Amino acid sequence: MRVLMVSERFFPLIGGAEKQCFLLSKQLVKKGLDVDVVTRWIKRDTVLKEIDGGLTIFRVGLFGLTHFSDYICALGLALFLIRNRKRYQILHIHGGMANLFGSTAIIMGKILNIPSLAKVATPGEFSFTGRGSLQSKKYVNPLIKFRVHWSKKADYYVAQTQSIRDELLELGIEEKKIFTQPNGVDVEKFVPANFSKEKDKVVFLYVGRIVARKGLMEFVEVWKKLINSNKGLLWQIVGSGENQKDSVEEKLRKLIKECKLSHSVVFLGEHKDILPLLNAADVFVYPSTHPEGVANSIIEAMACCLPILATNIGGINEIITNGRNGFLANNELELYKYAKTLAESSTIREKMGEQARKGVIEKYDIKSVAVNYSKIYENILKN
Repeated sequence: MRVLMVSERFFPLIGGAEKQCFLLSKQLVKKGLDVDVVTRWIKRDTVLKEIDGGLTIFRVGLFGLTHFSDYICALGLALFLIRNRKRYQILHIHGGMANLFGSTAIIMGKILNIPSLAKVATPGEFSFTGRGSLQSKKYVNPLIKFRVHWSKKADYYVAQTQSIRDELLELGIEEKKIFTQPNGVDVEKFVPANFSKEKDKVVFLYVGRIVARKGLMEFVEVWKKLINSNKGLLWQIVGSGENQKDSVEEKLRKLIKECKLSHSVVFLGEHKDILPLLNAADVFVYPSTHPEGVANSIIEAMACCLPILATNIGGINEIITNGRNGFLANNELELYKYAKTLAESSTIREKMGEQARKGVIEKYDIKSVAVNYSKIYENILKN
């Protein structure tokens, strides 16, 4: 079986979709499947073709992230698929459904008679109006509408959560075309620290994109109250807003400085290896204001026995059971109350952390996820 992973972005760019595509691809290769990745050429210093442990990565188009390069990369993808139309049996599409790269893959799959499997990672990807939309807009470019229209024409879909599955059904997509499969994590790599965490400060850690919908600006208010009652705290922020249209990194840095919190908040930038940071942390915080899929950073933190402090929104509340493996807050007051509890009680942190890892091993182990995807591919080819 030959599967082509189609991902608009890929390493060396670091993000949830990129990490998951890479992790799943490598695991499928270990299982004996022939898997390649095609992505757009974004950074000039990356090669157009490379092989990483049996996984071949192709980069197409013109380097950069501009509107012009968007279309050149889409054209490059179309030509790549035409040249390799007899090589692949399934197109597995990762990333935003409204992007030009993904919608081009779906269109070309139809033309070349290669079945497409589109992974929907985040609620609201097909919508641009209302509270549920990923990026609400007053005016939507007709070309974007065209791309979204085609994104609804994939042969099959993978919904990460039940809420995403429900959204797809509401859009009129047939139930038989939808598979539900969450992201996976390497539970053999992401393991608890094997050293004592006795230290002067309790470390709260966030890992992810620094964009508006992640709720970091709102969490500053919670942190300000928390620091006033407990000086022995540190908030570490890993990630950036680079190449993100809704980046709030500059605003967040300015707000933290204005609130005189620089002594208790540290920006660590992007890290390829976050395991040491997870092992040194005490609480993982994820205050997102928009419904999520299965965030990689959350399940990685859980695998490392960290309790999760998050908001009670779709997707996250399918991973976290309030009071068991973390806390789910409905408002700012609850977020502060739960953060204070976790800051003050190492016993609660340890108990929740143990439950967090147990749940991840049962449901999100990448080995099991890869087996499930193999079955999904087989079902697609049978049909």
